[in-house]
Amino acid sequence: MNQTEALNRLDEIERIDPDPTSDVGTYAIMEVLGSTPEGLHLLIDRYAASPCANIVTFLALLFSVKSNRASRRG
Repeated sequence: MNQTEALNRLDEIERIDPDPTSDVGTYAIMEVLGSTPEGLHLLIDRYAASPCANIVTFLALLFSVKSNRASRRG
């Protein structure tokens, strides 16, 4: 899945607004996109103000995991 396809899928998830307790692939997509600093910035720029609980929940989880990993290294 390239970046455009990944963003299109996240946009689709945002439109259908699934239950945030069910991962419909949101986290896996965000994890791949967020593997670089540029990808993390893209996710924040595009989805930080999302009204979709599924998107926001998994975005927060991704940043929590990234922060935790960075804290353990540093």
